Amino acid sequence: MMAAMPFRLPDLGPDKRRLLGSGLLAFGLVGMALSLYGPAFPALQERFDIGAQAVGLIVSLHFLGGFVAVVTIGPVIARLGYRRPLASAAALAAVGSAGVALGPGWELVLIGAFLLGLGLGFLDIGLNLLLVRSFDEGVAPMLNLLHALFGLGAVLGPALMAAVIPRFGPPFVLVSCASLALVPLALGLTEPPRPEPASGRLTAAWGRMVAFVLLFFLYVAVEVGVGSWETEHLAPAFGPVRAAAFTSLFWAALTVGRLVAVPVSAWLQPRHLMLGAVGLGLVALALAQSLALAPYAYALVGFALAPVFPTGLVWLKEVFPGRVELLTPVALAIASLAPVLTAPLIGMVVEARSSTAIPTVLMVLALLLLLLTLGLWARTRSVA
Repeated sequence: MMAAMPFRLPDLGPDKRRLLGSGLLAFGLVGMALSLYGPAFPALQERFDIGAQAVGLIVSLHFLGGFVAVVTIGPVIARLGYRRPLASAAALAAVGSAGVALGPGWELVLIGAFLLGLGLGFLDIGLNLLLVRSFDEGVAPMLNLLHALFGLGAVLGPALMAAVIPRFGPPFVLVSCASLALVPLALGLTEPPRPEPASGRLTAAWGRMVAFVLLFFLYVAVEVGVGSWETEHLAPAFGPVRAAAFTSLFWAALTVGRLVAVPVSAWLQPRHLMLGAVGLGLVALALAQSLALAPYAYALVGFALAPVFPTGLVWLKEVFPGRVELLTPVALAIASLAPVLTAPLIGMVVEARSSTAIPTVLMVLALLLLLLTLGLWARTRSVA
């Protein structure tokens, strides 16, 4: 078992306060933007006269933009540093979000979603890297705080959408305005020293590398799948407004779960916490097969899976010490493709059967995630 460690925030000078403030705003926007899509599905379908498979493309294009951000961020930052790319990404997110809100045609809305995903994806990964580079000590509390703000934004998103239904534009306009506010903040950030290139070759344990990549892929598929399709599943029985509110409950539980995981992670090894979290998430999705229990089962899914992403990064670092900077972008790039591939597939299943099939598809994905986690758990028992 891991020894308990005191929770202590590092000293924050003006530069670090600006960085932390920029990160908190950016992560709140990332969570809000992501959580808006699912509750907006019914209004989008009605306005543009499209089906479930077509409306799922907006999530796919958002995450395709995020994928492009992840695979390009390394060389961009190496050449230009952090400030100008992050400011440009914030401006790009503002344009994309405005396009989603105000686009007169479905094609323009999809382009806006791609640009929004590209801008926010660059902000997400860039600020994570900048925080790690800027804080010598105490980076873990800072990262946990940022991810909690992601959850807070994800809670507010569906609640805002529920307040304006049958319209869907105003919450995206809010994201656009807040993204513009990030531009001057990003331009005022302090550049950290350039990192020294890693030495040595990455040759061993390729099976574990692939397993970690698939782990993040399946986790993102389940999390985004619930956040994007819960409203579609619950709307026929509860109505679009209550269904959107229940989606907000899912993101609220995710936020609470991450806060609870902070002290818990001090006592449990990452692989043990991961196994328990994924197992509980699978049980919760099994309960979601019952429509009466589904709103609360989805909330339990959020609470259970909350520590998976940050704990998975810690686990990756333990298994591959010194290589996390190399492997993390690869894992996150592949993971960002999960909704690109799974959202249209879920839409096809909904059109072929009905919205009642949504929790079944998500449970299958969670089962695959559990089996993969169990395999990694067994193969990394020797890692201290």
